Amino acid sequence: MKKTLSFALLNFYWEHLTIRNITWYNIYIKGVESMTWGELKRKIKKSGGKFCEHGKKHDTWLSKDGEELRLGRHDSKEVATGTINKLLKDAGLK
Repeated sequence: MKKTLSFALLNFYWEHLTIRNITWYNIYIKGVESMTWGELKRKIKKSGGKFCEHGKKHDTWLSKDGEELRLGRHDSKEVATGTINKLLKDAGLK
């Protein structure tokens, strides 16, 4: 069951609870933890995805279902939450 938070309480958490630059909002409200490109690639590879080719700015991967995924090359850089959601959905992991 989802918990609803008042605006004041949500604002408090947004401003005050930051752990290693990962906000409480990203983890608990949106339901997706923050991850780097490297972690995302490992997750896709573990699920049966395969590296396809290097592009100019992005690498091309194939999901286990044959869906083409374009992933960034900066393995230590954080991925935006919306991008994580879309890529996981396209890869069949969500």
